[in-house]
Amino acid sequence: MKKDELIELLQRQNDFLQGKLEEALTSVHSLTSANEKLTATVEELRRQIASLEKTLKGKNIELSKEKTARQAMRRLQESPSERQTRQVISSPDAPEQKKEKKCTNNGARKKTHPECEIETVEVEPDSPEFNPEIARYMCTCDVVRYSMIPMRFIKTIYKVKKYIQDGIIFKGPVPATPLLNSQYTSSFIAGLAELRYLHGMPLENAVEYFRSHGFDLDKGTAQKLVSKTKVQLENLYRALAKAILEDNYICGDETYQKVRLQVATESGKKIKKGYIWVFVGMTTGLVYFFYDDGSRSAEVFENEIKGFNGAFQCDYYSGYRHIGIGNLKGIKRLPCLQHIKRKFLDIKDNTIAQQTAKRFGLLYHFEHKYKIGKYGWTDEDHLQWRQRYSKVMLEKIKSTED
Repeated sequence: MKKDELIELLQRQNDFLQGKLEEALTSVHSLTSANEKLTATVEELRRQIASLEKTLKGKNIELSKEKTARQAMRRLQESPSERQTRQVISSPDAPEQKKEKKCTNNGARKKTHPECEIETVEVEPDSPEFNPEIARYMCTCDVVRYSMIPMRFIKTIYKVKKYIQDGIIFKGPVPATPLLNSQYTSSFIAGLAELRYLHGMPLENAVEYFRSHGFDLDKGTAQKLVSKTKVQLENLYRALAKAILEDNYICGDETYQKVRLQVATESGKKIKKGYIWVFVGMTTGLVYFFYDDGSRSAEVFENEIKGFNGAFQCDYYSGYRHIGIGNLKGIKRLPCLQHIKRKFLDIKDNTIAQQTAKRFGLLYHFEHKYKIGKYGWTDEDHLQWRQRYSKVMLEKIKSTED
């Protein structure tokens, strides 16, 4: 960036910050009356801080004593008079002894697994010679052990009591089940569906897995649960697709996954690239995946986007070429600036192209300078900040001037 451009950008930032300073000074005058009410609270906080400082000083004294004891113990262990050595008498017939190698993990750190449920147990020495009354505490070291509790099955029996009052029968309520006239709760059905769909486990294996953990589930019952659950998931899937199209701003993309075929192709291959599409509703945060036999055709996209009226952001894949015309006339296409930036980076011998790529990078640099929700930064503040710098940078990118 040239010197004049940098000065211009800094001047715009200075004007923006000057306006914020004036607003802050105005707020200070309005807060003067509230300052007196906070005086008592401040004094109370000072007393609490003084108490905490006193406690911390006591802790520091204890830590200092503990550090001195550890240093003394280390000096005692390193003293030649206290160190016990074993003399080895070598002989011509004795084989040469190799140095013992210290077992390490190639310097790699062990995983801490913060996702686990943590249970802390205090462990005291159990030696009969140990006397806690005369022993002096040195330190505590952590020894970690990981355990696994297999899936548990719970049978809950609700003793539903019924009463009659004035000709009306009253009875206690029980939790509803996701499937009509079913004894299986949502957690049970979710566990079975997870094995079947998420982990791709055949139903026979899922039934056997349940049996091995203490629940004798019939295959017919499992089949009915999975079939009914599939209907519910399809209804939810259709509702999700409809909710996505009601958003006014959608981002879309597609990627591939290797899919195994039932019948080999003419070339003898039984694996092909199957494309998965995704829509993300930027206002609602909903995510919708769809798949049409692995096809990447534009028809797959056009069938799913029908009825949408809003902004659609995507890359330059030819499948999106009909956006804004014909049946997709009501959609406004938003290009991806990062994909555009790559095209300029590819022109390595052109100084204007490289300068334009740098301006794209600078645009994103200022975008991440402030974050919404941090230090009181609001959506309105971010919009004003973006309008100050992004408009200038985008105009410079559009002009393609060196």
